[in-house]
Amino acid sequence: MQARTFGHGATALAVSLLAVAALAADEPVPSLQDLMGAKGASVETSLTGRGYAFLGRGEGPRSDFQYWREPQAGKCVGVRYRDNRVQSVVHAANAECERAAANKPKAPAPSATGFHTVCGVTVDGTPYRYKCTVEGAAPGGPGETTLHFPDNTVTLKWLGAKRASATFAGMNPRDVDVTTTEGMTQFLFDGKPYFWVSDRRAAELELQTLR
Repeated sequence: MQARTFGHGATALAVSLLAVAALAADEPVPSLQDLMGAKGASVETSLTGRGYAFLGRGEGPRSDFQYWREPQAGKCVGVRYRDNRVQSVVHAANAECERAAANKPKAPAPSATGFHTVCGVTVDGTPYRYKCTVEGAAPGGPGETTLHFPDNTVTLKWLGAKRASATFAGMNPRDVDVTTTEGMTQFLFDGKPYFWVSDRRAAELELQTLR
């Protein structure tokens, strides 16, 4: 029996299909084009507020991308940055999201005076909780408290027992009201409550239940 050969036509077709697939994966996401030119920290807050789940950053030639998962269809979305501002927001190949999730960033190890804790943000009544690191002053100061999220950092410069100047990485400082109740400290930023377990012992217990 003679072996079948497909020739140059089939090869060209295969290459063409791969090119079309790559093009489709990098098509702009229409509903997110309002983020063009926005700074990194504000983009993360906006995407979290819309229900997108952060997966991680790209590697190699895609190291300037952050990858997110859509809340409804579950599609992979890549946000590309240049000089800490959004350059493009596109649908990406699912494999890129999977690689980013496998290498998702972690909060840095604490210094001798800091500690791991649970922190997060509440969006539309749903709290999103992460393993974080807190350094510096206790709530109310004096001094500063630095909270390291897995993908962001916020510094609180204390202006009083319940008042601070909050600075997210890449953003301008903003004065916020801060409350602490039963070892949990929170403040409002862009209308969303950010929080962390500020009591060291309570943080240890909370970390045991974090999933």
